[in-house]
Amino acid sequence: MKIPSLLVILSLPLSIFAQDKSTIKLEEGKFFVYPELMLLASQIDGDNASGYNKLGFQLGVNTGLGLSNDKTISFQLALSQRGSRRSFNPDEPSMNAFHIIYNSLDMAVLYGKMLNSFYLQGGLRGTYLLSISESEGYVLNIANDYKQLGFILDTRANYPISDQFWLSATFQYSLMSLLNSSVSQVNYLQGGGGAFMNVLGVGIVWKP
Repeated sequence: MKIPSLLVILSLPLSIFAQDKSTIKLEEGKFFVYPELMLLASQIDGDNASGYNKLGFQLGVNTGLGLSNDKTISFQLALSQRGSRRSFNPDEPSMNAFHIIYNSLDMAVLYGKMLNSFYLQGGLRGTYLLSISESEGYVLNIANDYKQLGFILDTRANYPISDQFWLSATFQYSLMSLLNSSVSQVNYLQGGGGAFMNVLGVGIVWKP
C-alpha cells in the first residue's frame, strides 16, 4: 500500500499552500473547458499483486454545461496509463514478477453536483486500448488476452485550492472483465476467471 500513501503525501502541499478556499462556481447554462492531470495507482484484481502497485497517469480535457441547482453534465477525452505490477518476492520464488502497462484512450460522461465546498462527480468511462505490454517478459502475447473496448465506473471529488485550480481525487473500477473469452495464458491471474481494473488517483484540474 505504498503508492496510495504516496498519493496522499503528494496532495498535502497543494492543500497547505492553498490561498483561496472559495466554493467551486457552476453557472447554469454556461459551457466550460477544464484540462486535468492525474497520478493513478492501479492494480488488476486477481493478479496476485499486493496493493496498488502500478503507477500511471491520466491527461485529459473536460467539457461540460452547468445545469440548474448546481449540477453539471460533462464529457472527458483523456489519454491514460493503468496496469498492474508485482515485484519479485524471495519468500515466494515461484511467483514471477510482472509489470503490465495498459495505455488507453478514454471517453467519459460524468454527472456532477455541488455538496458544500465539494464538487462530486460520477459516471461511465469507456476505454479504447491503444497498447498493452508486460515489461518483465513473463506474460507472452499479452495483447491477445485483452479486449479492445472496456467500461469503467468513475467517481470523483473536487475541491478548490485557488481561483484557478482544483484538487481532484478519483476511484475507478471496471464494469466488465478486461479479458477476451479465451486467453492464451492465465497463470498470472487467480483462476483465470476475469480481470478488473481497480484504480485510485489524485491530481489537479485547471480552471482557466
